[in-house]
Amino acid sequence: MITISQTEFIGFVMNVISSVCFAFIPAFVYKNRRTFKSALGSLIVSSIITVLVMLLWNYLITPIYMKVPREAVAEMLLPVFLPFNAIKCFVNTFLVAILYKPIVNALRKVKLLPPSKRKSYEQNSEN
Repeated sequence: MITISQTEFIGFVMNVISSVCFAFIPAFVYKNRRTFKSALGSLIVSSIITVLVMLLWNYLITPIYMKVPREAVAEMLLPVFLPFNAIKCFVNTFLVAILYKPIVNALRKVKLLPPSKRKSYEQNSEN
């Protein structure tokens, strides 16, 4: 979220909006339904919503820092901003899907997270 760029504060605000938009839905869904399928589904839905929200924010904010007419930004929405935001969300979804479980397991191992409430395979086979 914190970056050094030529867009300064505006870039920071855009990164915060994008990050919050991307993380809110999966966090809410995963809090209530802790399965990989629901997490992945919520990440995909979140990615689509984030791309749409960022297209709107790019339309509103980009003319300010690029100092171009809004019409010029409107022409860049589909060929420039849509692919950029879609790729960014795809990469984020891919990384979360791959890295979430190993990170959570490591944090549980060093006791920074509580143990899982879900019964493991070994616990089920003993009963």
